Amino acid sequence: AGTRNTPNANPLQDYCGRYRRALLQRNPVSFTIGAREHRAIADACMAGDHAGATVALARHLGRTALTLVSVTDPSYDPRPVREALRIVVGDTAPPAPLIADR
Repeated sequence: AGTRNTPNANPLQDYCGRYRRALLQRNPVSFTIGAREHRAIADACMAGDHAGATVALARHLGRTALTLVSVTDPSYDPRPVREALRIVVGDTAPPAPLIADR
């Protein structure tokens, strides 16, 4: 990240690690789904599909946010997350379900 960004990145990495551990304890399947989402984002980027990458990234971040909200505060209404997804994703067809291998 470079010397300029490292001081900012390290605390964020620690912060994210706490959420990963909490999520892993509750739903280990999320990591398999996340890996598939990461692959879809990378594939779209490598293909030069900017719109596809944008939608895949928005859906991934949205799913991650909604999952973390459900783990940390199930009473919170994540309306802002859903609205942001609606703005970015619009009426694009939903992806095939990402179901973890069993």
